Amino acid sequence: MAAVVRGGELEWVPHRLNQKILTKPLLTKEKHEVEATVIYVYVPAGEGVPEHVHDEQDDIIYLVSGEIVVWVDGLGEVRLSEGDLVGVPKGTKHWARAEKDSYVLDVFVPPLL
Repeated sequence: MAAVVRGGELEWVPHRLNQKILTKPLLTKEKHEVEATVIYVYVPAGEGVPEHVHDEQDDIIYLVSGEIVVWVDGLGEVRLSEGDLVGVPKGTKHWARAEKDSYVLDVFVPPLL
C-alpha cells in the first residue's frame, strides 16, 4: 500500500532497550502493509543500545545526523558520521552508542513491527 508518513505528526516513544532513546515508527507492516519497518531514532550523546541480536531481521542503520559508534560481530567497531550506513545481517550481535546527539533511520527487513 502506498503511504505518506508525516514524521512531525507522530509522537516519540521510548526505545525498548533504553528509555532515554526515543523512537518514531515511520513505516510498519501492521499499519502500512509493507515488508520492512522504518524507525526514526533520537539517541542523546552518551546513550546507546546494549549488545543484542535480531534473529529474523537484517538491520540497516543510516545516520542522518550526529556521530555514533557501532560494534558488529565479525566487523568490529565502526564510527559513523552523517550520511554513513552499516548493514547488520540477521542473527548478528551488535550494539551502538552516540558520541553526539544523533538521529538515525533504522530499517528492518523483514518487518520488525
